[in-house]
Amino acid sequence: MPRSFAWRRHPCRLPLPPSGLPRSKLSTTVTPDDPQVMKSKSPKDKPNPPEARPQTHVGVDPKIWILTLLLVCLAQFILLAVLFLSKPSPGTPPTSPATAPTAPRLAPYSPTQRDPYFAGRPGPWGELEYARFDLEPTDEFVAEELKTLTQTRWFFEHMERDRVQDLIQGLGLPPSLEAECLNASEWKQEPTGVLLAPTGHLVMSLPPEIRARLYSFLANCPRNDLQAWPFIYRNGGFEDWFQRSGLSATTIGLVKQVLYQRGPALCVSDAPELLARIPDLDERLRLIKTLSRASALIMKLRIRPDTDTKALAAYWGRGWHVKDIEPLLSSLTKLPTGITIDVAHLLPPFARKRLSSFPAPLIPGQRPP
Repeated sequence: MPRSFAWRRHPCRLPLPPSGLPRSKLSTTVTPDDPQVMKSKSPKDKPNPPEARPQTHVGVDPKIWILTLLLVCLAQFILLAVLFLSKPSPGTPPTSPATAPTAPRLAPYSPTQRDPYFAGRPGPWGELEYARFDLEPTDEFVAEELKTLTQTRWFFEHMERDRVQDLIQGLGLPPSLEAECLNASEWKQEPTGVLLAPTGHLVMSLPPEIRARLYSFLANCPRNDLQAWPFIYRNGGFEDWFQRSGLSATTIGLVKQVLYQRGPALCVSDAPELLARIPDLDERLRLIKTLSRASALIMKLRIRPDTDTKALAAYWGRGWHVKDIEPLLSSLTKLPTGITIDVAHLLPPFARKRLSSFPAPLIPGQRPP
């Protein structure tokens, strides 16, 4: 079959008409077997030979192919250049755990330091790093603690009334406070000592130095539990003790009135008198929760690629515990920059379970441990 009639087998593939042909000519589809078409055939109607008809080539412009090829070649050269520049020079040794950058060392502790992160003194225990934070009890603990804070009582154990009077007179109280303290109506003689119920005015008015001496004496008797076990915080940290507590300025001012120092700690033993002057229950709970804060530390051991893990395992491990510690420490030295591990992972179970925790409140009838 001649090439010029190959399109007849597929009427749907008609060639596009010239641009000048009206669209109405495209409205009718003809087939090779149409009689009307066969009658109209004549020598004049024979199609032109292939050489005489203009051929239309459908394809991509050669310029686009050339441009694409140039871009591909250029991308290859750029990739080779990047690989060449990123290759280390022959004089540069490969990075190893011993030469890899390590974590910076923290500054050592100082009493005037405000930064909560500091380093400990190195020793056989290794390189220790600390983070200071405040540990607060739960609301259930605070509610139970609030029930135990009743009226203030001072108990002078194994003493007669005359000896107690001599003790009070030797404290150096102002005359008005001394007379208020020696009021006979507030005394009670018991078989094992003298019980004194001071007035609220007297408790709130004691000078800090006298309060510290008197309460240190009362702390020798376990019956004076608020003096024996006061609310304490580290010395010089009053602002940290009460920051973000939500307490009013009035409540914080009352706390400052009864604050005293015992050794390296700030102490508060007169919570009952403070609570008596705070009418709002939520403010009372916030006060006890803040006073119960404990200045605690998170202690971590720094492991570097050159750390002597055998020496650390010998210090932190005892007996069978070494078999768990030494593989752990040795594995951590493989990290390029080192890492810290909480010492809780290195302690025996008894100590680990009691870190950063408060004792559970006693149930009615239960004796303290």
